Amino acid sequence: MKKKSKELFGYDKLVANGMFRFVRHPMYFGVSLVFLFNPSISTFTLTDRFCAVSYLIIGTFFEEKRMLRIFGAKDKLYKENVPRFIPYKFTNSPGHKYTNV
Repeated sequence: MKKKSKELFGYDKLVANGMFRFVRHPMYFGVSLVFLFNPSISTFTLTDRFCAVSYLIIGTFFEEKRMLRIFGAKDKLYKENVPRFIPYKFTNSPGHKYTNV
């Protein structure tokens, strides 16, 4: 199973440090902020942005299903303690108990 996860993700360990301590999808969160809060907006670009953010949100459900299948209990513990997009559970950082899940 470890070899298969390495082929899929390029690593065989669940990453839960850095920005991943605060939010499970930091890149999706950042891109969503850029899409939603860019000052130059029209009806056309608003529709595009809504579709792009929706795509990112829906994609996380599929990604998290795959992660649960590959990493099992470690991923479940990680998901229970780290929010999906909006970082509302802050820790005292470096020694955070879920850093090395």
